[in-house]
Amino acid sequence: MKDNVHVVIVTYNRAEYLKICLESIVAQTVQVSRITIFDNFSTDNTLEMLRGLIEIGYPITVIQSEDNLGSAGGFSGLFQYAKENPSDWVWVMDDDVDPDKNCLYEMLDASSGFDVVQANRYNIDGSFMFLYSKINVKNPFSSLLKGPVNGADFIGKVKEINFFPFEGPLIRWAMIDLLALPKKDYFIICDDLEYSYRVQSVGGRAGLCGSALMRRQILPKHSINFDWKNYYDFRNR
Repeated sequence: MKDNVHVVIVTYNRAEYLKICLESIVAQTVQVSRITIFDNFSTDNTLEMLRGLIEIGYPITVIQSEDNLGSAGGFSGLFQYAKENPSDWVWVMDDDVDPDKNCLYEMLDASSGFDVVQANRYNIDGSFMFLYSKINVKNPFSSLLKGPVNGADFIGKVKEINFFPFEGPLIRWAMIDLLALPKKDYFIICDDLEYSYRVQSVGGRAGLCGSALMRRQILPKHSINFDWKNYYDFRNR
């Protein structure tokens, strides 16, 4: 496999997790071509850690924001940079994921006929994340995602989906070049859902590759309290 793969990552104050993510990317059985990181004005030791990795040969470019633009702002900036630097594929991810060493190989191997190949994410407790085969944009007060697909049921298989999060999708550069950028004014949440919908609207196909495993380093937390993330969730819906 000689595909040119450009990895793009948004980060904010997660140097410890980001370092694990980058080490796993460099250790892939298929070598990536370049890694671009959008740093959302981190105040921890992220930049110092990245400088150390660059010094030992990691193919990293850092886009340093002067403010925290949220994940949506970060991905908008990264997709613009990816448009300006053509490749075969763009591998999109957050800073807290950890791809297994064969993750990229498995996605490329399953990519025929797809514009997006999504990694199969599992949590640190061993549970797999759900993805969805339908997107419903008619009623923002009900679930926007339907047709749940349990990643645990598709090990070694490819299942067509319509929604992919910005946690591990491998997207053809031609699709990124075709579409407008992720909506940076969303700040956080639903920017990937809206982008998934646009891929679908132009006839793009996305598939969940069951054998392309990617660990989520942070176990998701659910709260009944209304916070700032809930605000963006409801507003962006």
